[in-house]
Amino acid sequence: MSEFSISIKDEVTGALARLREGLTPPQVNPTIGTAVKLVFQNHFRTLPENKTGFPTTNFWPGAARATTWQLIADGVTIVVSQEGVAYQWKGGTINPSKTYLTIPATAEAYGHRAREFNLKFAIVEVGGFHRPALVARRSVASMIATGHGKHVKHTGDQRARDQRPRAGAADSGLGPRRQDAQS
Repeated sequence: MSEFSISIKDEVTGALARLREGLTPPQVNPTIGTAVKLVFQNHFRTLPENKTGFPTTNFWPGAARATTWQLIADGVTIVVSQEGVAYQWKGGTINPSKTYLTIPATAEAYGHRAREFNLKFAIVEVGGFHRPALVARRSVASMIATGHGKHVKHTGDQRARDQRPRAGAADSGLGPRRQDAQS
């Protein structure tokens, strides 16, 4: 009858304990914040330009540039300081700061406010009804839409909600990304 013995020597438990000591939130949260910020930035860069086909204002690339992270007591917070991102994501109502909102009717007016044009208020006939409208003191009358009321309600951009940020090669900064012509 033969005898044999097996001896097990544990050389891993100590190494794992030392590794775990180095993985405290204050030590890993900066790495997490940087990685998640990159996921959001790359997501914003993949979103399509405006729906109207008007010249781009580079809204989503601006949102990518405006994305940062901050340490908080129990982790990190991703901050997007681009005005309008929450509105595009979730929708809502925009109310004017004064009386009316500028709603562009042409590509030339897109991305601009009415006060940037040489305009005045006048009463115009549209479809048999008299409505207030901004009209040109020169020749840009068709650039601003008329009769749209005093607020705009938006349900959010479904494209922004459908394309949630996802971790992976394409979102990590390691894969290819869409290049903006004006970046």
